[in-house]
Amino acid sequence: MTRVATNETVKRKNMSNALPSSTLCEAEPATKYPTRSTCQRSYQTRALASTLLVLLISNVVLAQSVEFSGGLNFSSFPSDRTPPSSNAYTKNNGGRGVSFGVSYTGFKKFKNNVRVSLLVDQYEGEVSAGDWGTSYRDYLNVSFKKTTIAAAIYPFNFNLTPNTFFAFGLELNYLIDHQTSGSYIGSRYQSPPAKETYDNESNIHSTVCAGASLRLHHEFRITDKWSISPQYKLFAGITPDLAARQNYFFAIRHSALLGVTMKLT
Repeated sequence: MTRVATNETVKRKNMSNALPSSTLCEAEPATKYPTRSTCQRSYQTRALASTLLVLLISNVVLAQSVEFSGGLNFSSFPSDRTPPSSNAYTKNNGGRGVSFGVSYTGFKKFKNNVRVSLLVDQYEGEVSAGDWGTSYRDYLNVSFKKTTIAAAIYPFNFNLTPNTFFAFGLELNYLIDHQTSGSYIGSRYQSPPAKETYDNESNIHSTVCAGASLRLHHEFRITDKWSISPQYKLFAGITPDLAARQNYFFAIRHSALLGVTMKLT
């Protein structure tokens, strides 16, 4: 019987080694929350990277100028939840981060000066919420650090002065990495306290976050082909960046950037 069991074990190992990677990914152990598996995240990240590479190449061919920018950002995360009682509260502590991007302007197919940007943002923050009464208590606290890839389009561009420009558009952020820690503690009358931990928990973060984007910059011409531009960028989320225990937190991100622009044509 031992030899038969050993043979069956060897067969199972050989079969698992022969399975494609997608099948093995589906066999990952279940977690407490329905999160994306590591393999699913890697597939989505590779697909997104391929799409961005195609956009980079095609925009270079179609655009008349390209800008590379980088700088610092500061984020806050207000909540839109109406306090259910006079004791309820929500708080957020903003954090600093870094931002990088490449932008294209002067597309020949558009009459106005449409701007398209591909961005990478790293930002952090901490949010908390609480409520208590005579028979219950609820406390939530989450701190996190995120990295996102974003695509932004600015169809509305205005010249405030010959060298000062204002742009308004939409931005779509995709979460590629995060570090998360936090917990929820709740208690009810004559019931044992409930506790949830959010250590490296993906389910509370939005995979895709959309928002409005504003950009203000002043251009300093160096040569006919090159220029530099200090700029301010504001992202205001219209979909939640984080959601936990019926608390929805939206990202407000301020960025101070320095851009270097090169004319392509």
